[in-house]
Amino acid sequence: MSMSNYGCFADCIDEDFVRSTCPIEYAVLIQEADKDGCGLEYYADELSYSNGVCENDAVNEAYGALCAVFNKATKLSLGITYHSAEDKGDELNGYAFTVGDVYVLSEAGKKYMQHITRKHWTIFG
Repeated sequence: MSMSNYGCFADCIDEDFVRSTCPIEYAVLIQEADKDGCGLEYYADELSYSNGVCENDAVNEAYGALCAVFNKATKLSLGITYHSAEDKGDELNGYAFTVGDVYVLSEAGKKYMQHITRKHWTIFG
């Protein structure tokens, strides 16, 4: 049996902020996710691993609308992620809304960006 560790990260945003920024679209997403008894927790797993598409068309539409309105209001790209914690070091257990377009290079970083590459790695244990 082989073991592997995979490093992951996401810039998460408070769900209350998403709710207050886009109250109508957020409410519709929750309503559509709850219609069949599954809830957003279930669909978040699918949405996060399949480029924002799940088996429920109404959830897809509501999620897309929420993301679009959130982006228009904040200029941040909204996403969702899901993780079932398996380790006491996991900071995420369940779903969380995520944002992209958060970090901007410094002036020095912009000047030398052609020489800079962000790299990720894992530690095997």
